[in-house]
Amino acid sequence: MAERFIPKATEHVAPDEMGETGQGAPRPVKIDPNTIEPLETLTSGEGAVIQDRAHKAETSQMVRKQLQDHSKKSRIKAGVRPRVKKHMAPRKKMTRPVFIGLCSCAAIVVALLIGIVVAALNAPSTSLEPSQRVEQTQAKSEEGIEYDGYTYRIAQQEDGTWAFVRSTNDGSSAITIFSLEGTPVTVVLYNGAFVIPENLNNSWKVMVWVNADASIPDVLTRGDNEPVQGDGSIASASLDGSNLVLNFDNDVTDTISLA
Repeated sequence: MAERFIPKATEHVAPDEMGETGQGAPRPVKIDPNTIEPLETLTSGEGAVIQDRAHKAETSQMVRKQLQDHSKKSRIKAGVRPRVKKHMAPRKKMTRPVFIGLCSCAAIVVALLIGIVVAALNAPSTSLEPSQRVEQTQAKSEEGIEYDGYTYRIAQQEDGTWAFVRSTNDGSSAITIFSLEGTPVTVVLYNGAFVIPENLNNSWKVMVWVNADASIPDVLTRGDNEPVQGDGSIASASLDGSNLVLNFDNDVTDTISLA
């Protein structure tokens, strides 16, 4: 251990006792050995401390420990935490008029939704799929046949002749598809083909027109490619399944297959 010298207070010596040389130099002072105390040894923890790496690490560890101890003391345990009451706005009580008004609005909304759904279900379809539209039918009088968004019928022209015309369902924008030579008996629809029997002067024939682009009218033919025509006059014509049945004035019946 390092030893420390601790000087003791000495008695005051008068200047005349110290003595001076002729040139002002100090003269030796007489010291009594009995008045000087022995040197004392430094104990642990006393004296100067040398700052080295090990001491710095120890100091840092002590500081961290003190901080941890302070944090533990300042932390509030869950069991002893003060209970803070939440500040909540007072709940407003719904009055009877407000409740009745809300129920009425909900009922009106539900009724409107039901009405919209029912109207949508009952609305007529503007376009039919091929599996839903009528493919085989016969016109009644001059009412015509509705097909693919149009109405097809026979109509008499201003000059007295007849023609096969097409118009929109509301009757506007009518166009003539082709003119007939004689007087039509009826109009029959069979799988997209319009069949029109007509009477000429002491003869008759059956015209056919297919609903397709660039289609032209022609005389209907039988299975052996023989035209469906002859002498006489057609009294009536009807669609019977896949057959066109012609009744003549002489009580003769002719059945033509359309399949």
